[in-house]
Amino acid sequence: MHAKKKKIAMMVAMAAVVLVALVGSSPALAQKIWGVIQCDENPCNATGAHEVVFEQVGNGVADNIYAQAGHDNIRAQNYTKDNDTANGGPGYDVLHVNDGDALDGAIGGPGFDRCVVDATIEASNTCDQVVVR
Repeated sequence: MHAKKKKIAMMVAMAAVVLVALVGSSPALAQKIWGVIQCDENPCNATGAHEVVFEQVGNGVADNIYAQAGHDNIRAQNYTKDNDTANGGPGYDVLHVNDGDALDGAIGGPGFDRCVVDATIEASNTCDQVVVR
């Protein structure tokens, strides 16, 4: 009888270890799927994973940012008085160029692209959805 209790306790402990490993692996998987890129040169390219791509730091610094495969989120709205171009890729991309001036451009790619702009003139006819902010 004592051996049977020990065997059950060991099975319960193993099940707990497996459960903790499965639950604990979720953040690690998310980190592998999503990435963040801070552009430091022009042009700036995503790598093909699902990424958030930020424009170069500074007002008046022009950016040409290119999404790749995957669902990318291009963020060229933090600095103003510049001429940014956000280019969509084959995934479902969100292209933000709403930085307070109407000098930028959002160009949709072969995937579904949402273009967030200051004025409709900034969105090309290849944007599948245009949001003016």
